[in-house]
Amino acid sequence: MLISCQSVLNFSKKSNFLALMFHSSKFTDTIKNNQLKPFNEIPGPKRYGFLGPLNDALTTGDPKNLHKMIHKMHELYGPIFKIKLGKIDSIFTSSCENMRAIFLYEGKHPKHPVPPAWAYFNKKYNCKRGLFFMDDNEWLHYRKMLNPLLLQDFNQYKAPIEMACDKFIREIMIKSDAAAKREDKNLRDTEFIELIDLEARLYRWSIDVVLSVMLDTSSDKIIPNTLIEEFSKVVHKIFDFSSHLQSIPPQLADFFQINAWKNFVSVVNESLKLGNEITENAIANCPRNARGLLNQLKDKQFNDDQIKRLFIDLIIAAGDTTSFATQWMLYLVAKNEDAQTRIRKNLVNDLEMETDLIKGAVREALRLYPPATFIGRFMQDDGNLNDFQIPKGTLALLSLYTAGRDPNHFSSPNDFVPERWLRNDNSSQNEICKPQASLPYAIGVRSCIGRKIANYQMHTLLTKLLLKYEMKLLNCNEIDSTMKMVITPAESIRIGLKSR
Repeated sequence: MLISCQSVLNFSKKSNFLALMFHSSKFTDTIKNNQLKPFNEIPGPKRYGFLGPLNDALTTGDPKNLHKMIHKMHELYGPIFKIKLGKIDSIFTSSCENMRAIFLYEGKHPKHPVPPAWAYFNKKYNCKRGLFFMDDNEWLHYRKMLNPLLLQDFNQYKAPIEMACDKFIREIMIKSDAAAKREDKNLRDTEFIELIDLEARLYRWSIDVVLSVMLDTSSDKIIPNTLIEEFSKVVHKIFDFSSHLQSIPPQLADFFQINAWKNFVSVVNESLKLGNEITENAIANCPRNARGLLNQLKDKQFNDDQIKRLFIDLIIAAGDTTSFATQWMLYLVAKNEDAQTRIRKNLVNDLEMETDLIKGAVREALRLYPPATFIGRFMQDDGNLNDFQIPKGTLALLSLYTAGRDPNHFSSPNDFVPERWLRNDNSSQNEICKPQASLPYAIGVRSCIGRKIANYQMHTLLTKLLLKYEMKLLNCNEIDSTMKMVITPAESIRIGLKSR
């Protein structure tokens, strides 16, 4: 069989099991009917052997616009096309059916691509990192230990997350109000106060949330505030410097000691050093009766080195992905004032942190601006996508940016419509076609381990802001997007708040 029995065991839910059986039988029937087309017939851009690595740069263009270039290729070649990235045979797909099928071929130990600069750094400096960088049995061991702590009994983390959100709102409003007064603005109650240093403050907030989950209390009660602030500033630079190395083999960048490589090494070393100090402070000073994630790992006999390894990368990942996802969420809510009014009206009637429209607003932001615009898996078995044979070892990349904006998946795909995600008799069911086309956290056994933390902190922050303030977008023009490993605003997003 092209799909092993072990693949079936990877999916505990009945729906996934049935999907796997259906896809497997469809693949077998296709082979019997001689309908399976060879891999080399998948459409895609031409590759010229004499250009070598330059093919990649010519095909994908400026790394900052990679999501837009891939989007154009889908318009040209359709929902699936092949491309060679370096020496790796790769496909991009924007079809929701193909995207779900790829996770059926990921095997017991799913493997995803790691940015070359990060992989090279870890190997050169013999640096052992967290879950994102693990593979095979090592990854499976730690993932099994963390799943019940982060994905099953989640309610225990809601209070510290809410505390971190209250702290963020309080501090950013104090700073923003003080900045307005320094500019001698004679503010009246009817005017909006612009949030100052929003991107940097959201970075700090994302880190505070993870630390609060770790400690079961506000992070600055255990860890020096100056240390967290310094760490936040350094982490902010990692993905930016990483993006400068996307089109340069890291071995060459290291050999010639170009500035992009030296800057990258410097910020990664500094972030790991500061992350180590933060985790040491947490381990030494966290009260033993606290029920945060830290003490739960201790109860499971994790040693200090294992805890450091897991937490440092968890904090680094949260700093970038969740902060930018939240920034896009605030942008869309502030920009669409009618939708903002509808969401707030829903809150007035229901003071829960996770009303249906709050959830819908977050899902819309993740659909339009998925932090990871591409999610990759190496095929662990020969597979079938769009009746093409996909050989084992092929890198399959999900084009989430394109899939979320495809009119075949979502009606009015460029509009911000939180109601499209509702599931009741009063909802506009025609607003959504294929919700499975938006998979910001992936699915399957290697889906995002921090997805419940990320969702709840975004739900909570938006709820608390809308209950207290009106939001207004202060930018005059549409905000374009750019790639810095994750999808980011091309210019600063300016949000104004006014007390209700």
